[in-house]
Formats: sequence, structure tokens, C-alpha cells
Amino acid sequence: MRLAWIFLSIIVTAIGFGIAVDANVTVMGMPVVGVAEDVPCWIALGTGRGVLFIGAFGAGVVCFSFIGAGLLFAVGQVAAGAFCVAQAGIGLSMFLGQVGFAFTTIAQGSFGALSMGQVARNNGKAFFARLYAELKQILTLRAPYPADD
Repeated sequence: MRLAWIFLSIIVTAIGFGIAVDANVTVMGMPVVGVAEDVPCWIALGTGRGVLFIGAFGAGVVCFSFIGAGLLFAVGQVAAGAFCVAQAGIGLSMFLGQVGFAFTTIAQGSFGALSMGQVARNNGKAFFARLYAELKQILTLRAPYPADD
């Protein structure tokens, strides 16, 4: 949940910059905000490239998109990045999502050196055993922790 609040605050701040900052303002030779432009900028909204990209199709160092790539971090339906959270994607060090590939993966269909998921190396037996144990603990009517004897 904490990660969701971080994502939300980054997105709201970036959109606020997009509304409040004049399009002609530049920092270190790049525009601060670009809306659907081909010119790289610090905050790209819509489509394009930027250090922080938020939109449909694009790339950035950090990317929140429908389809996109982030050098360090990517979130989206189809995404690629060093750390990737997506429905389908490729992550360099970590992938979290539906179907993906990375060195470390936590996914329904996970492919990587260290993977945990439904379709992992052991056909999901460990995944489903852990899921069953957690659900059993949550749904039981007794105390969650046994008393010390």
C-alpha cells in the first residue's frame, strides 16, 4: 500500500507541474514539461520521452505508462525496465506482475533465476501450498498466534 501512495504522489506532482509550469521553461537545456512532444524533457506527459514519463506510449528513466520502458523503473500494462511492475514485461533485476522475465520474478507466469509464481520451476506447488497456508490462517476463527506454553 505504501508503494501505491508513492506512485500516486509522483503522478499527481508531475501532472501538477504539467499544469503549472510554462512550456518555455528549461532546466539544463531541457524543457521541464512536455506534453506529447518528441523533444526529451524532464517530465513527459502523454507520449514521448522524459526523465519521468507518465502517459500512454513512451520511455523515461522512470516510466508510468500503458506501453513503455523505464531505464530504472517501469510500471504499466506492457513494460520493460531494471525494476518492472506490469501485466507483461521484462525486468533486468526484478519483475512483479502477470507474465514476465527477470533475474528475480514474482509473477503468475514467471521466468527467471529466482522465481516464485504459479508457473515456476515446480509447477506452482510451493506457491499454492504457501497461498493455501496463508488463506487458512486468515480465514480461521481461532487466534492467529498460538499461546506460548
